[in-house]
Amino acid sequence: MSSALLGQANATATFDVVDIGTVEDPATGNIIPNTEQITVSLFLREGGRNGSGFPGVDTDRLTYDGYAVNPQALDARIQAGVRGLLVFSGKPPARCEVLQERYPYGSTGLIGGIIQSVIGDSIRLAVYVDG
Repeated sequence: MSSALLGQANATATFDVVDIGTVEDPATGNIIPNTEQITVSLFLREGGRNGSGFPGVDTDRLTYDGYAVNPQALDARIQAGVRGLLVFSGKPPARCEVLQERYPYGSTGLIGGIIQSVIGDSIRLAVYVDG
């Protein structure tokens, strides 16, 4: 079954998630976790802009709320703090960070299972803007 919002998808996000093993960073020689990229089609709506207006101190943050539509179930490694690249509604690609994923009651059980099977897992992203 596909998401009821599949035809409304207006964004694509490619997340860098931790994978098994480690690699050596060629620039620094440090050992870092191996990563994998996961691409998800999303239906998002642009939220507000948060910032206190102190140039050079605070960073403005644009928030986006919506649902994963393809695949509908987010990979378990896509959690708060994971970063990626967001292409939203024809805008230039921007670095993003997951603020919240899935509903607090999860994607299993009666309510979570129904919502996930009809529209997909929820997600909230932030894009940090310099200025």
